[in-house]
Amino acid sequence: PAGEYIVRVVSGRMLLSFTSTDGKVNAIIPSLPSQKTETETRFRLVFHRYGVHYYISEIWTPGERTGRVMVQHPSELELAKNAEPQHVTVFLN
Repeated sequence: PAGEYIVRVVSGRMLLSFTSTDGKVNAIIPSLPSQKTETETRFRLVFHRYGVHYYISEIWTPGERTGRVMVQHPSELELAKNAEPQHVTVFLN
């Protein structure tokens, strides 16, 4: 769900923990490292959008060339069978 979240790496693994600041939502999402040639200048989140459904896809941190790419959830894979996702990018200060 939309809202403010705290994101943490779980036990040095490829898992990310997403906890809403109100504590009502907690999710563990598998991720993979992704590299690019340029250093990221801003904190950036990339979502895949299918109609009204949004799925976190990428996380990029300023000063880094390595980001995290989320493994697609089964419900996203199901939606992707019928539609191409729109990419929605959010930049944070």
